[in-house]
Amino acid sequence: MATTNLGLDIINQSENISPDKINQNMERLDALGVDYVTDQGKSGDWRYRRWKSGTYECWCRLTQQWASGGSSGSRAYTKNYPVTFAEYPQAFFSPRQDGNPSVWVGYVEHNTTYAQCYVNGLLDGADLELSIYAIGRVS
Repeated sequence: MATTNLGLDIINQSENISPDKINQNMERLDALGVDYVTDQGKSGDWRYRRWKSGTYECWCRLTQQWASGGSSGSRAYTKNYPVTFAEYPQAFFSPRQDGNPSVWVGYVEHNTTYAQCYVNGLLDGADLELSIYAIGRVS
């Protein structure tokens, strides 16, 4: 008997277990070509997922109490990725400063080893949270 959707062989409790059915099921699943997570976890401040296809995604949140943008109201933030990407990843930054609806990302630097952006519109003396999400290919 096989499963309805994928046609995988079902092993009955009374059967002698043979690796043949299990291996055939694995080959059927692999033939689907569906990407799946091979590793996930935490590395320093980063959380991450590594996919079978070589895609790697990671995200973190930086916090700074009493952030200051100086006279220009702008400041650079840099955070090393937990891996080195094979090419520039897509990096997304989302700043939030207490009581400041006018804070924004003005510039993003492309790099395979670190995330860097310039946050503009900072008010002196307010806490800052900067969320970073990156997705790209690793070798």
